[in-house]
Amino acid sequence: MDALFFDYDGTLYVNDKISERNIAALSRIRAMGHKIFLNTGRARGFIPHDVIPLFDGLLCGMTYIEYEGREVFSRTMPIEQVALLLRAAVSYDISMSVEGVDACYDYKTYHKNLAKSIDDPEKFLLSPAARRIQKITFHGISELPPEFPSSELVMTSMISATSKAPYIEGVPKGFTKATLMEKVGEMLSAPRESMIAFGDSANDADMLRFAGKCVVIGHAPASLDVFHPYRTKSDEDGVCEAIEYFYGIKI
Repeated sequence: MDALFFDYDGTLYVNDKISERNIAALSRIRAMGHKIFLNTGRARGFIPHDVIPLFDGLLCGMTYIEYEGREVFSRTMPIEQVALLLRAAVSYDISMSVEGVDACYDYKTYHKNLAKSIDDPEKFLLSPAARRIQKITFHGISELPPEFPSSELVMTSMISATSKAPYIEGVPKGFTKATLMEKVGEMLSAPRESMIAFGDSANDADMLRFAGKCVVIGHAPASLDVFHPYRTKSDEDGVCEAIEYFYGIKI
């Protein structure tokens, strides 16, 4: 049994969709007895509902694992940390997403059908949802103001694979996509050699390095070639292409 781990944005989800061939490839590999996991920087509450049934498990926001519909690991942010960053975003007039296990919440921005609006930040901080937050994202900026308060999060500047807009994501220190893969390996007694990771951007580097084999989607930066991946020719159907290559099948 192999364990396959897929980034979402820019890897599976390209040009505003998951292609029919990629969906067929996921179904085929599961039917062959292998386990497949979504390994995304998105928090659990920011994953479209129709995507979840495609996988055996979900690795979300680098701090959450769900397997066969059951939460098996979760590390959320202390409410004091959430409050510090949300209040700072209000003070500096910065658009911010607060991504949680159960749902996601937007301040000054809006992800239609995937998030709820924070109209009153202080009221939000008193809600149970504020205690189930995995990560935060600041939108439209590549760096925070010098006076912005520090926190115990690792802040990384990124460029959206879909909109090409800059953003900064903050996740708890000590967690990466590879951290969760290691936990899944222990849970399934699956060695690294049996793992294949699929990614397309710099924040996938840890999981590409950790896996026994790896795939990068055609548009991925050349810097990821250091992991000696299989690089796909296709963007939209790259996942399907790589699965056909590794398993010698035609989909």
